[in-house]
Amino acid sequence: MDRARKNGTFSRRGVLAMGAGASLGFGLADVRTSASAEDAVTMRLGSDSPLEDSHSAGPVKFKELVEAKTGGRVKITIFPNAQLGDNAAMNNAVKAGTLDGNFSDVGIFSAAVPGVDVVSLPFLFAKTEDAIAAFYGKLGAVLRPKVEVAFAGKILGWGTDGVRNMWNIRHPIRSVDDVKGLKMRVQASQVHKDTYAALGALPTPVAFNELYTALQTHVVDGADNGMVDMVSFKFYQVTKYLTMTRHVPILDAFLVSDKFLAKLSPADADTVREAGRAASEHQVKVTMEEESRDLAELKGKGIEVIEEFDRQPFVDKMTSVYEAAIKKIGDPTLIDLARDHA
Repeated sequence: MDRARKNGTFSRRGVLAMGAGASLGFGLADVRTSASAEDAVTMRLGSDSPLEDSHSAGPVKFKELVEAKTGGRVKITIFPNAQLGDNAAMNNAVKAGTLDGNFSDVGIFSAAVPGVDVVSLPFLFAKTEDAIAAFYGKLGAVLRPKVEVAFAGKILGWGTDGVRNMWNIRHPIRSVDDVKGLKMRVQASQVHKDTYAALGALPTPVAFNELYTALQTHVVDGADNGMVDMVSFKFYQVTKYLTMTRHVPILDAFLVSDKFLAKLSPADADTVREAGRAASEHQVKVTMEEESRDLAELKGKGIEVIEEFDRQPFVDKMTSVYEAAIKKIGDPTLIDLARDHA
């Protein structure tokens, strides 16, 4: 997925369903308990997406688990659709102690912890599961405490919003040569721009809400949004070819404030931490299943899908991209830790 909601301009899922599921008393996880309202500790949890979006599957599951396992001693109020701001704003609110938690794109943390930008490096991970394993493993062991200190909270688990794949309207991408000359839409990310420049494409910045028209009018030839976006925003109407490059996984982090955790009994704090991990794992499962459905739907819409291609020539072109990124990240050993995810 593009996850352009991270840039602070708008909630992209809100474009699809303004107000859909926005009622805070939603029935998906309505758990009746015997605890009185006076006794309960209420947690305010943010999400930049509607409740029915796969991104929010973690917060919804978390609410269900925590309220059931604490007997209503801890109640969760979810604020979907970026009601409390974009992810940068919500993460800063967690840091300030004015918001109890947020299910956030990992990349947004890089402004405070540059090393997190390692997740944006192209072709670093063979698949999304490898990226998640790295963040639960040695890479996360280095980056997680830095993020937690920077945002005065704890990361309970890691999620995903899918993976980037290259798609365009001109011709199938089966080799590096097929990327040359393509006008590929990019975000305001230097790594993103450097990636396509290294492949010989023409990186062209376009705002997400302008992308459909840009494709329709040939301002750009293609982009690399995930399959969920291709279906949700009907990009299949203005493109023809999809190559499963899987060059950048899009990861999430479940951030909960230290201030909120300090309000809980030790037993309830443990329940919250355990539920955060379980909810994050559930969110990954939901996203993976949605990607599989969307791939089948895209094929049914007539999109030509190239599932097998030689990855190594693409990787070989990324040397300059990595060299530039390492200067910003500041620690080249993070790349080795990312690869050592077993």
